[in-house]
Amino acid sequence: MLPVPEPRLPLGSFLTPRRLLIAAATLVGFALRSAGIGSTSGLDWDEAFSAALASLPPTEIVRYCLQAIQEHPPLFYILLHWWMGLAGDGEAALRMSAVVPSSLAIPLVGMATAAVAGTPAGAVAAWVLALAPLDVFYGRFARMYAVLTLYLAALLAASAYLGRESGSTSSQAARVAGAAVLLTVLTHYFVAFAVVVPAMLLAARRTGWRTVLVAGGAAAAFVLAWLAASPGLRDTIAMRVGPRAVSPAVLADTFVASLGAISWPFGSVAVGAVIMAIAAAVVIRRGDLSPPFKTAALAGFLVATLGVPALSLLGIPFAPRYVVIAMPAAAVLVGIAAARVPVRVLAPVALVFGFVTFWFAVLPNYGHRWGDYPEAMAALRSQARASDAIVLNGPAQNMWYERYRGDLPEGRILVRPEGPSPSEQFEAVVSGKPVKMEEAGPVLAQSSSDHPRLWVVESATDYFDPGEQVVGWLDSHAYPVTVQRFANALLRLYFTDGGGRAPLQNRDVNRELLDVRVLRVGLERWAVASGSEGRLLVAAEPPASGGARKVSVRLVSIANGRVIWE
Repeated sequence: MLPVPEPRLPLGSFLTPRRLLIAAATLVGFALRSAGIGSTSGLDWDEAFSAALASLPPTEIVRYCLQAIQEHPPLFYILLHWWMGLAGDGEAALRMSAVVPSSLAIPLVGMATAAVAGTPAGAVAAWVLALAPLDVFYGRFARMYAVLTLYLAALLAASAYLGRESGSTSSQAARVAGAAVLLTVLTHYFVAFAVVVPAMLLAARRTGWRTVLVAGGAAAAFVLAWLAASPGLRDTIAMRVGPRAVSPAVLADTFVASLGAISWPFGSVAVGAVIMAIAAAVVIRRGDLSPPFKTAALAGFLVATLGVPALSLLGIPFAPRYVVIAMPAAAVLVGIAAARVPVRVLAPVALVFGFVTFWFAVLPNYGHRWGDYPEAMAALRSQARASDAIVLNGPAQNMWYERYRGDLPEGRILVRPEGPSPSEQFEAVVSGKPVKMEEAGPVLAQSSSDHPRLWVVESATDYFDPGEQVVGWLDSHAYPVTVQRFANALLRLYFTDGGGRAPLQNRDVNRELLDVRVLRVGLERWAVASGSEGRLLVAAEPPASGGARKVSVRLVSIANGRVIWE
């Protein structure tokens, strides 16, 4: 068994193997997280939401978070607001707000683990966190998940020095642990337990449960005060939280996915779950580890990976991003377990495993495109005309549209906000759902009356307009032309009867075709020039037998009988 050194802060010369190995892991981790963050794609919906909310003054951010349904505490958005003031709001700048804390967590975890369990354990922990696919994935994503991993890493680092003989060092560590708890609680509601529970256990070990109860009482008073001031949180709890029936098989799969999330999203979660179960068992059996550090690592991992999936029983669905916070603790457990292997065996195994992880799990990250809304807007700019109307159909889509529309006209939103809005510029982000045609219909009618062509930009309409009421209205009142599909948006072009267009030139037909009586045909103009465009209307009586019918139209040249369009 490897000798376990006593924890000590001064390590002598800077160029020690411990520091070199951990520094190398930090640099590689930073490179993996920062590579191509500004050029791969546009912002994801959640990233765009972060940027939109963080663009408001801090007081309005707090006000919105108090009022909005299904929203997080305001700290992350306030921090991002300050970051944007320094770095800007481009894609690369926004994602660097995740790269920096995600990268800083690597040396914190490595040095803390090395101080307690030795250099091999610290080096393995640092490299595991640097290469963990899930951590890399969300370590380049402009949301709060990378910041949460830094908070747990800070708690782990503090726990490595709790109980030291030096009173000042131990007191500083306690303050760091307390700050980690406070920051986490102000960043995320239920994921915060991955930091709160380990901190409570550490406090109980160091000062006794009486102190924990006093601190817990103060924290509970703060939570109740926040809840009383937050109608959005109350509505969220009433709407989402409550006992749910979950299939045992689904719950079991969720626990496996959570335990194995260290290899998510491109590795095998089953293999990851087995590795983490073995690592946790090894650490539990180790009696020579610093008790505070062992407690923080095990509790930080198990609360996140077992507690978060269990919340599905209360109506909160599991998502891999919720267990990103457990990645520092997972890296610690793997590092401590791997340190029991002799270095001559550990080194080649670690190299092979690191290469395989990078090639098959980390590298595919760079083929993932967060969002193609910019491409959709580029296609719209190339085809839209100054006289066109643009209507947005989908929840909070205006924040995307305003960011990427360029010189396109302002888009009209189909639904007004539900509840109070923190500012006029942000009201589109809190649009109501589902779409109500008593609100959307007048917007569509006005746009169709004022403009000869109308574009509908759709996004997430399965959530916002599942019955396709908007498309149904337009198909009945306008003339569908084209549909262009993108991952994050769908562009529909319609011709209208408004905007100064001349009436259709109608011709009566009044003849029965099978069981359909065609009454008349209307066309923009009967002399159709090559390359022109126009409206076409076929009016018919519905068939007596019921059911839908299609119409097929073919334009034939009078001169030579050639089919021009069909």
